[in-house]
Amino acid sequence: MVAGDAGHGVHGAGTETVVKVDIDPDILARLEALPNTHKIRAHKWTATEDEILNRYWNIKRKADIAKVIGVNEKSCRDRWEVLHGNDAVVQR
Repeated sequence: MVAGDAGHGVHGAGTETVVKVDIDPDILARLEALPNTHKIRAHKWTATEDEILNRYWNIKRKADIAKVIGVNEKSCRDRWEVLHGNDAVVQR
C-alpha cells in the first residue's frame, strides 16, 4: 500500500493495483443488516405528513422537516410539488 492511500486502488503509470482491506466485523454486520435496494419501497405519504409540508415547508429548514418526517429532503420537495402542482414555487 502506498503512503496516504486508504486501501483503494493505487494509480500509477497506467497500472492499478487493488489492495484488499479488511472491514471491521461490527461495521460489516451493520452493513449486511441493511435492506437491499430492491426491497426498499416508495414512501407512502400520510395526510399528517402532507399537512406538515403544507404548514412548514416554506417557513422552516427543509432538512429539518425531512428529518422529522423520516425521509430525505428531495422526497419532501417532490411531494410538495405533487401537492401544489407544477407551478409550485419551492423556496430552497
